[in-house]
Amino acid sequence: MMEKSKLFIISSFLLMLALIATIIILYLISITSISPLNLIPPEYIYEFVKIIPGPIYTDVLILLVLPFLVGGFYILIAPNLVGALFRVNKLTYLFRKPPQYGIFDKGTKIKFHTYVYRSVIVGLFTFGTSALLVQFYGANLFRASDPLSGIPEALLRAEGIFFGCFFLTFISLAIFMPIWILEDSGLIEYHLYKGNRKTPVIEGIHKFYSNILEVYSGFSTFYAYYSVITQTFTAINPGDPALLTPIILMMLPLILTGFYALPLFIYEKKLIKIQSKIHIHLGKHSIRKIILPSFEELKLAEDR
Repeated sequence: MMEKSKLFIISSFLLMLALIATIIILYLISITSISPLNLIPPEYIYEFVKIIPGPIYTDVLILLVLPFLVGGFYILIAPNLVGALFRVNKLTYLFRKPPQYGIFDKGTKIKFHTYVYRSVIVGLFTFGTSALLVQFYGANLFRASDPLSGIPEALLRAEGIFFGCFFLTFISLAIFMPIWILEDSGLIEYHLYKGNRKTPVIEGIHKFYSNILEVYSGFSTFYAYYSVITQTFTAINPGDPALLTPIILMMLPLILTGFYALPLFIYEKKLIKIQSKIHIHLGKHSIRKIILPSFEELKLAEDR
């Protein structure tokens, strides 16, 4: 998995840099006297993400640094973070029978598809959230534009989603990373309903949080793609250079992984120490490690 992860990180990072470089190159071509096309608006270079001060160069640098700060902060507070999420989980059982809690030692290995899924789900969440914000608050929330420029509204919205995705990336990572830390801690809840026709449940307490985020990500992403396909593509003539914006938008959730794939890789490298600190902290709440029996052991118990 390690080599695949490295390849994924390098590919994501290079793809993201290639997108930024393409924007700059197309703008340089646009301002030459021999170019009849306005390939890239000046705001893409001099403003880029409207909310972040400075041109594209400083904006990209800031957007690359912020995920590292988010990851470092959560690694630092991981034990207290898991403790807080555990207490929130307990509050949901104020009016019903609480489960038993334990720590299932999951180890530190992670399958490659899980690593990719964690990276891509942040991109999808970002993409969908950006589309919803642009829908409710307008493209100018993220996109610096001249209201008299004559740019079609559909294209302005697409560009607003584009810049919104860049700005929201580190915020989305800040939302998802606590759930991953909680999942990797191995903290589980066990429900046994004696005398009731209910199936026993053993699951990580992260599922309560991750289910909400995953459902939201799915619906918001569907809306974002539907919006881009039905509104933007139909509003731009074939052969128009502006068509490049919605095309890039379709691939943007994958491209965005270049901003946080490396911080996630560093997190995986430090996971052993993080887990150790979390387990010590949970021990203060009288939560101990448990060993779940294999299916074969359950069958033996049935035979007895």
